Parts: sequence; structure tokens; C-alpha cells
Amino acid sequence: MVFYMVENQLGFEKSGDTLAMAKYLLAIMICLSLISAVPSASGAKDVVIDHFNGDMEDATLEFNNSLANSTLSIDIPPGVIITRAEMVVEGVGMNGSPSSVLDFYNGVEGSNVFAYWNEGQGLYPPSVDPTTHRWTKIANNDLSLIQKNDGNLWETITTGQALPPYEYPLQLYRFIPISVGAISMEVMWHGAGQNSLNLTTQFWADIWLYNHTDKEWTRVANYTSDVNNTTWINYTFEMPSPFIASDGSVDVIVAGPHSESNLLLNPGQLFTDYIALNVTSLGEIQYPRDVTLSIDGVDIVMLVDNVTVPRMIDDAQGFKGGLQQVLDAYPVRPDNVTLTFDFS
Repeated sequence: MVFYMVENQLGFEKSGDTLAMAKYLLAIMICLSLISAVPSASGAKDVVIDHFNGDMEDATLEFNNSLANSTLSIDIPPGVIITRAEMVVEGVGMNGSPSSVLDFYNGVEGSNVFAYWNEGQGLYPPSVDPTTHRWTKIANNDLSLIQKNDGNLWETITTGQALPPYEYPLQLYRFIPISVGAISMEVMWHGAGQNSLNLTTQFWADIWLYNHTDKEWTRVANYTSDVNNTTWINYTFEMPSPFIASDGSVDVIVAGPHSESNLLLNPGQLFTDYIALNVTSLGEIQYPRDVTLSIDGVDIVMLVDNVTVPRMIDDAQGFKGGLQQVLDAYPVRPDNVTLTFDFS
């Protein structure tokens, strides 16, 4: 008779929608008793299994948008009779991480989202005070261009000097999110910068955040390319942060290539398709809920509701019979078969 015992921790990362994430832990202990149904010349022999494949006695599984994980499996000889199968599972509560996106679609321009632009000499690297500048406010008919990631682009373009000191195109954004309980914030920008006559880097843009403690701009992210495509630039900072003003605002500058002269005047251009601030907060304690165990694609058992206290899965839930059914689908042969445990 064989005892197969594994203690296992499973990390669930689920998202109910695109704006919510949560992590769960599920502790597992499993015990199987097996006996061979095909006696050998020396009699029936027990086979000991005490690890998942990969020599994993303990495992951590991540669950992303698929809400499923199938990285655990066991090798077991076909033809054995499972005389006992029990599993004890216990959920471990963890804080969820809900997030909210503030952009020019769900925000109110002039209230909690602001957009300005400027082009000219002396603008790069940025030094403007984000609270006292005299930059030009985005035109009302341009707001729709940056509300969604849809390929419609808001352009800022240089208009003059193409020799040092060069002119640069810049866009200034201010976000005032609800930041109570926030643990991190992420600036997300999709767009492009272009100057086709630049002999070094034709396509680039960078993101600057205003440090309200040191009263200066900090370059936090950038991209360079030799291909004229829109690109994502993201930057995440943890809380507390000097990038948050006393009124809770976050100030962002996006800068693009300067003007260039190579016989022909060529302006610097900056294009924004979409920009947003994603705020992640520490949510409530959450537990694994409605967890299903499938083996080789066959649903074995479902744990209804939150899994908080230890719960036994045995013959009453059909665990032994379901496992035997999956195993019996394989013909008896000398080598083991691999059974995959799918948790979802």
C-alpha cells in the first residue's frame, strides 16, 4: 500500500476585469493509497510517489487572466487500484490589488486631468514649473484624440529654428487621481516622436515626472527606434513618492525629437495616441473562491464559495472515483502515465 503526500502552496492571481487584480494562496495536502491490480511473479508491489513531477514537494502557481494553472502533474503506473484518496485544502487570505485608470475619457479636463503643449527653444530638458507655466491648453476638438488607444493622434510640431539651440516639441499633462490607499501608480503613454532628417535617432520620445520635493523634472522612461511606429512607454512608482504633489497631482511631460536642418528644414514632431495614470490600491482580504480541480481535462471536484478553513476532499466529493476513472482510461503498460492537475 502506498501513501502519496504532498504539501503544496498555490498562488492565484485573478482579475475579475481589466481594472482589478487579486492574489490568493491555496495550501494543499494530498494522500493517495495505491495497490497494483496486476500481480507480478513476486506478488503485488507497492509504488511510492511523494513529489509532483519536477521534484516539487512545494509549488507556487500563478494565475493570470486565464484563471487556470496546469503546471502540476504526477507520474503514476496504469492499472493500479486507488484504495484511498484524500485532499485537504485551505485558502490563505491575501489583500487584493484593485486598480483604477484615470485618463481623458473618464476624467474631466480642467478638473482632474489637464493637457498642455509647447514648442520652441529652451524647453529641453524640462525646467518649467508645472503650476505656473503659460503653455497652451489643448484645444477642445483635440481632446478626443487622446481619450482612447485608437490610432487617432494629437500632434505637437516645431515651427522654426532648426539649428542649435534646437526647438523641441513637448506636451505637459497633470493628473489628480483618488490616491487614498494607493500603493503604486503607473504612467502609461502610447505615441511616437519623429524627425526623419535626424542622422542619429529618427524616432524617440521620453517621459519626465516632476519631483515635488526637489522641484525638478526627472526623466523616468524613454524609447528609441529606427522604425516609424507608435510605441508604449510605461513607468511605475511606489508610494509614498516625491512625484505626488501636496494636492495629490502627478505632473508628466512627454518630449519628442528636436527640429533638424539638412538642406531642408524638418520639424520635430510628437504624437500622442493615449495617456493615462493607473492607480493600484491595497484592497480587502480575499480568498480562493469556487476552485475547480480537473485531472487530464476531467472535472473532479469544485470547492464552492470562499476556501477559508481547511476542507477535506475525499470519496464524498468523488475524488477517488474521479481519479480512478481518469487513470483507467489509459491501457496497462510497463511505463508510467502522467496525470496533469489543473486548478482554476
